[in-house]
Amino acid sequence: MISWMLVIGIAVFFVVLGMKLIPSYIEFYSVKQVLASVAQERNADKQTPAQIRSTMLKRLKINGVYDFDPKNIKITKEKAGLQVAVEYEVRKNMAGNLDALMTFKDKVTL
Repeated sequence: MISWMLVIGIAVFFVVLGMKLIPSYIEFYSVKQVLASVAQERNADKQTPAQIRSTMLKRLKINGVYDFDPKNIKITKEKAGLQVAVEYEVRKNMAGNLDALMTFKDKVTL
């Protein structure tokens, strides 16, 4: 009986862990899709950094990503063209003073 309760407790722990972490990964998948779609646009390399940032933020809102900070978008000029990088952290409180920290990053060259 005690062993079954232990197994069920561990299973419940992993279910709760998944319920808290999976939405952040789904959100990052949306961010990656927006980044890829901006890279595939015509004349993307001719846009200003402000236009690229604005386009990305509009598409993120359409995809349901509302808590994204525009400061996480870094646009730099490289030899191959403009490089658009997204790097951010998400911290989820698990229980008490236990937090899960997830770091996401991706980049494309226009």
